[in-house]
Amino acid sequence: MSNELITPENTQLIQKQVESVNDTIFGNFYNAGIGGKQVPDSRVIQSLANKFKLKTEEVFSEQTDDYAKAVVGVTSPNEVYQEDVVIHHFSTILQKKSSRIS
Repeated sequence: MSNELITPENTQLIQKQVESVNDTIFGNFYNAGIGGKQVPDSRVIQSLANKFKLKTEEVFSEQTDDYAKAVVGVTSPNEVYQEDVVIHHFSTILQKKSSRIS
């Protein structure tokens, strides 16, 4: 791939590359509760990162009584760097779990 970030045009190529290594990926997917969307667990992410020779780093993490936040940086073999953030609000997670139980 070129030295550009992920775009809609090259997403299909990336998907094909991911599908071609599915037999060597470890881990599982879980239901994110957003329209039945399946989300990869950390083992799947690490397997893909290893396969595509991506360097990952934790840029920032924080946990309070209300939420947990992590910022992760990824560098590709051609030195393209990208960051992403994940925030889990505990009250939202608890609401979803309690609604499934009742």
